This record gives sequence, structure tokens and C-alpha cells, in this order.
Amino acid sequence: MLAEPNDESPANVNAAKMWREDRFQFEKIADNLVRKTLCLPQSES
Repeated sequence: MLAEPNDESPANVNAAKMWREDRFQFEKIADNLVRKTLCLPQSES
């Protein structure tokens, strides 16, 4: 489910748009949010 979210009927339209159009940026933001939530150091890239 998390590996392939439903971008046809999204709860967050902006996230779905980014998922489709700029997967690298989406994954970078998601990674940083997870790191922040877990109190881990932010990635450098």
C-alpha cells in the first residue's frame, strides 16, 4: 500500500501530483519527514 499509493483519488492532492511528476523530490521530502519524526539526523541531499 505505501509502496504504490492511490494517486487517482488522493487525500493530499499536492502530494499525489508530486508523486506522479517528481518522484525524486517526493521521496526526499518523505525521507526528511520520517527522519524528523524519529528524531534522526536530516539527510544531506
